[in-house]
Amino acid sequence: MRKLFTLGLLVLSIFVVSACEEDTPEDEEIDRTLTTTLTDSLELEKDYEGMSFIQDGIGEVELVRCVDGDTAVFNEGSQDFTVRYLGIDTPESTYRFDPWGKAASEHMCEALEAASTIVLEADDNTERKDNNDRYLAYVWLDGRNINLEMIELAYTPATGATDLEYGAIFSQAWFKAQATERRIWGEDDPNFDYSKEGVQITIEELVTNQEEYIGRKVTVSGVISSKVGRHGYIEQDGFGVYVYTGFEYTTKFQIGNEVILDNVVPTYHPDQETGALQLSGFRARNLEIVSEGNIVEPKLVTLDELTVDNIGSLVEVHNLTIVDVYAGQEGAFTVYVEDELGNEFTLRKDSSSSSDIAITDFTVGKVLNIVGPVHVYNGDMQIMITSTEDVTFIE
Repeated sequence: MRKLFTLGLLVLSIFVVSACEEDTPEDEEIDRTLTTTLTDSLELEKDYEGMSFIQDGIGEVELVRCVDGDTAVFNEGSQDFTVRYLGIDTPESTYRFDPWGKAASEHMCEALEAASTIVLEADDNTERKDNNDRYLAYVWLDGRNINLEMIELAYTPATGATDLEYGAIFSQAWFKAQATERRIWGEDDPNFDYSKEGVQITIEELVTNQEEYIGRKVTVSGVISSKVGRHGYIEQDGFGVYVYTGFEYTTKFQIGNEVILDNVVPTYHPDQETGALQLSGFRARNLEIVSEGNIVEPKLVTLDELTVDNIGSLVEVHNLTIVDVYAGQEGAFTVYVEDELGNEFTLRKDSSSSSDIAITDFTVGKVLNIVGPVHVYNGDMQIMITSTEDVTFIE
């Protein structure tokens, strides 16, 4: 009897397993189509006419600069401020280079630049600012919530969205995008370099053949010629490039140190049209000191002689007359100068540069000599003021 019972259980088990296998296709196809149906259906219901985002938590603003896929700088009235988008966290494309980071940044920046109306909306369920003093907001572009669209297009997960006003729909978009296994949810980024080691090149090769190395891991060597805050410029044989160190810190990254930087990634910030070449993906562990106490001699040039090949390198220009000064935010300022031939140029003191550099020293009519690295902002070259020793006023 026991043998018959055991045999019956075995037959029943085989039948159940066979039935399950028939009901579950081995190669069930996944729907990989990305749609924005949730974004299409979501509407901004709050009134923003005549409102101020900073004061009221909602208001129309103007784009100053797109930073990356989840951060941008906007203007309201006379104030510029940085906004971190609520509920999303796109892969990095500035201080670090992650798969799909550049694609996410490009999609966001194109959307911002194409928008006729930009409205920022705060969320009453969270703080107005994050720990980096950036405002937190939903960004509505011509009535579309771009935060939600980025989730639906698989450029970002929904992060910290549980208690947010739009948390439910953000989570729904997240699950929907995950199921497609597209982009960050399973696809290799065709523009990301997955190799473990950077190709060794000279800075001259990088500067003069930029398109060949954008997005690729490279290894370069040179002398740190100047610093702006914790970031700085590295130069070799008269060619230089800006190094964005992000949130990494090391005492090895100091002016005068000859170093090898391994596995850094050339990118443009904020983009190729308006910004400059930089090295991102910096890691302190990937920096090796070759020697210390080196001096980079600046190249003496006139304004007429400055070219794109000078961007990132240290130059010296004489006899520039101050024609105007513009005070920016948080200790930053711009000095407008012209040479003896009437050529106009700008000098820039960044907010992260030494606080000893006082705007009151730069008055209209003064003549000066400047030593500094060449940078690009809004498509125009400028020389950075990084130290009080870099400026010599001529009586």
